[in-house]
Amino acid sequence: MDASANRVDPHGMTHRNLTVPVLLLLVSLLLAACSSPTAATTATTSPTPIGEPSAEPTPSDATPSVSPTASATPDPTPAATVTPTPTPEPEVPIFAPAQEMSALEGTLNALAEVYPSPGEFSFAVTDMDTGETVGVNLDRLHLTGCTVNYFVLLQSTLDVQNGRIDESEVGDLIAATIRTSNPVTARELYQIAGDGDVIAGLERVSTLIDSLAGDDVVFDHPPLYGHESLGVDPNNYISAAAMNEALRATYADGVLEDEWLDYLLEKMTGVKDGLNYLLAVGPTVPVSHKNGFFPTDSGKWVDNDIGIVRFEQDGQERAYAVSFFSQFVPVKYGDVVLGQQLSTATWEFFQERYPTAELVAPPDTSDEPVEDAGATDETATTDDATSAGDTAVEDSVPADDTATTEDGSAADGDSDS
Repeated sequence: MDASANRVDPHGMTHRNLTVPVLLLLVSLLLAACSSPTAATTATTSPTPIGEPSAEPTPSDATPSVSPTASATPDPTPAATVTPTPTPEPEVPIFAPAQEMSALEGTLNALAEVYPSPGEFSFAVTDMDTGETVGVNLDRLHLTGCTVNYFVLLQSTLDVQNGRIDESEVGDLIAATIRTSNPVTARELYQIAGDGDVIAGLERVSTLIDSLAGDDVVFDHPPLYGHESLGVDPNNYISAAAMNEALRATYADGVLEDEWLDYLLEKMTGVKDGLNYLLAVGPTVPVSHKNGFFPTDSGKWVDNDIGIVRFEQDGQERAYAVSFFSQFVPVKYGDVVLGQQLSTATWEFFQERYPTAELVAPPDTSDEPVEDAGATDETATTDDATSAGDTAVEDSVPADDTATTEDGSAADGDSDS
């Protein structure tokens, strides 16, 4: 045994040497003291980055510099959203007119501005080749009268084209509806379109109108039959621009196949002479058109005409759509001269735009006599510009009906019911 490890005191007791254990204790205390600040430092250092983000100013400054770039990127996005907003604004798509069409518009408005008769007038003309539309008060809503029956004529022709019905079921009704603007035969067409249900037919025609004319149309009932209503409004309304867009789409967008487009346009040239006093005046070619005329029970008049004029230039067919609407005219036929002036100015314009205009003659239908069904005005007398035996009142009311308008309203204010 090492003598340095133990010693015997004078009393005979043996003692261990404590030098080594004491040294070890001191070393461990020193190590503990050294390790303790390290832990404290670690604990203190941990929150420092959280509490002091400014300790890294460079990255912090760099981050905002990217942020503005990122936030600047969305700014154009709202701007892009604003840009399309005006696109749907013209519910009726109208191509910007060229300078010459703008000049025509100036002529038309000048004629309307100086016209002496009170009332509201609208006029639209569309070049079928270019899609340009100009006119007078294009977006004003007008009482339609029987011009709205153009759409049931179109629906009936579509149904024949698509094999839904046979032409023999509707051909004579279409002709009679056009010839005297007969609302009785028009109602039969709505009924056939609805498989025997007038309301179902109205719904189908309403869907067709929405697809062709946009939102500037209020369609509720067949003219003369206000009680057979979709519950939309007491009156039917349309703007000149919306009607022209429907006419343009019919002619230029392939709504009808060529064979059936020709069929409908031929039928629409079959208006009787006494009703060819608006859009048929001016053109030296037959006009495919549909009238709409009635007195309101307030004693004022609605007189409308819509159609398509076709002619040839050097062997190529040209065409334009045209719509004339008048309402609240205090004197019967007080609108006629203006309608004729606008129609004539338009025809003369297209003769200059497409020189050497010639007739697009409809096929000979002389072997297919048209008999008026329902209401007729063949025996009516006239007190103004129309020929004897043919009055511009496009259809008489059935004898057992007390209505005073072509649409059948007797006492509903200015209603075309």
